[in-house]
Amino acid sequence: MSALYLISPGSTASRDHGRIHVCRDGVTLARMPIGQVENVVVSPHAHMSMPLIFSLLEHGKMIFFVDGFGRLQGSLGDEQISLERLETQRAAFDANGTYWIRYILEEKLKAQFHILRTYAKRKKDVALSDLASRIHMYRKTLVRHEKAEELRGVEGNASRCYFSAFPYILDQSLWHWEGRNRRPPRDGINALLSFGYTLLERDVRIAIAGAGLDARLGFFHSNNGRKDSLVYDLMEPFRQPVIDRFILRLVNLGIFTPSDFEMRDGGCKMKLDALKQWFPRYEEYLDTPLQDFQGQSPKQYIRFRIEQFGMFVFERGALPEE
Repeated sequence: MSALYLISPGSTASRDHGRIHVCRDGVTLARMPIGQVENVVVSPHAHMSMPLIFSLLEHGKMIFFVDGFGRLQGSLGDEQISLERLETQRAAFDANGTYWIRYILEEKLKAQFHILRTYAKRKKDVALSDLASRIHMYRKTLVRHEKAEELRGVEGNASRCYFSAFPYILDQSLWHWEGRNRRPPRDGINALLSFGYTLLERDVRIAIAGAGLDARLGFFHSNNGRKDSLVYDLMEPFRQPVIDRFILRLVNLGIFTPSDFEMRDGGCKMKLDALKQWFPRYEEYLDTPLQDFQGQSPKQYIRFRIEQFGMFVFERGALPEE
C-alpha cells in the first residue's frame, strides 16, 4: 500500500463503487480500490468528494491536509492510530538514533561521491577524482562512530570537501566560488542552492505526510519544538542527487549565468526573469523519469524512499541490512 497525493491544481478524487477515481481537468488519471491506499495527502489546490472522505475514514485511512509549501495543517482519521504511530516513531528513533543518523549520512555522502566521480570522468580531472576519493574515505569511516556529534563531524568534513570541488566543476571564467554560504547567499550559485533546498523542503514535507510520519520528531537535527526536525533530517539524502545535480547542469549548460542575479536586501537573489525561467524548468524536472532514480521522476523517488523509510520505522524499527 502507498499514499495518494492530491497536490496538483485541478486534481479531484471521488468515490466510485469502492474505488477512488482521480482525475484532473476532466481526464481520468487513476482508479484504485480504497483498500490499496495507506494515506491521502491533499493540498488546497485539489478537491475530494465528501462520500470519498467518509469511505476513507470508514476504512481507517488517514487524510492529511497540507498547505502550498507542504506544511501539515491538519488531519482526519483515527487519533488512536496516530498516537500509536507517534509512539512507535519516537521509540524507533530513541532506541536506534545513531543507526538512523548513519543511514542518512551514508546516503548523502554516497550522492556527493557519485556527483564528483561523474564530473571527474567527464572532465578527466585528477583533482576532482581525488576529492571524490576523500569523500568515499569519509563515508567508510561512518561505521566507526557511535556518537551523534562524531557523525556530524564526519558529515561536516565531507561537505567541505564536496563544496571545495565546485571550482573544478563550474566555468571559473563566469562563476566566482568561495564556498558554501547562506542566510543570505552571497553569490549566484549559493542563491540557486538555497532556493533549490527550499523547494526540496516542500516535497520532503509532502512525502513525510504521505508516509504517516510526524514531521516534528526527528533523530539528527534538534527536537526543540521550533522546527520540524524530521523534515531537515530526511532532506539530507536528497540535497545532492535531486537539487545539486539539477543546478550544476543548468549553470554548465549556460541556462543561468551571473547576469541573472543581483544583490538585493543584503544578499544575492535571482532576478525576476530568471525566476520565471526557473519554475517551469524545475517542475518539469521533478516530473521527468530519470535513470539515476530507477526510472522514477525525482518527485516519485523522494516519495518512494520516504514511504519506504516510514514502513521500516513502523514495521521493523530499522532498515534491512544491505
